[in-house]
Amino acid sequence: SDIRVRQAASLALDRKGLNQAETLGFSFPTGSLIPRVLQFSRFFEPDPFDPPKAKRLLAEAGFPNGFDAGDLYPWPPYFSMGEALAGYLQNVGIRSKIRTMERAAMTTA
Repeated sequence: SDIRVRQAASLALDRKGLNQAETLGFSFPTGSLIPRVLQFSRFFEPDPFDPPKAKRLLAEAGFPNGFDAGDLYPWPPYFSMGEALAGYLQNVGIRSKIRTMERAAMTTA
């Protein structure tokens, strides 16, 4: 529930690097779940990639050694994206385990 933890997770992600690796730079990183192409949607700039600030925010929130975030289930077929996200979060101390499922099982779950 601490906004510093959510902000730390966001700052831990290298969106430009992910964009290059996963879509050859053809995606449009955003700071919101709502696509900017939707009429009347408000665009939020994505947070910068800043792992030192992310670590500092986690420490301020009471997690100087990070924490276990549980399982991460990437949506099929984006398993490599899920692995990259888990790696970025791990680098600042947010530990998770990747759990993959086939599409039908994931949709059912």
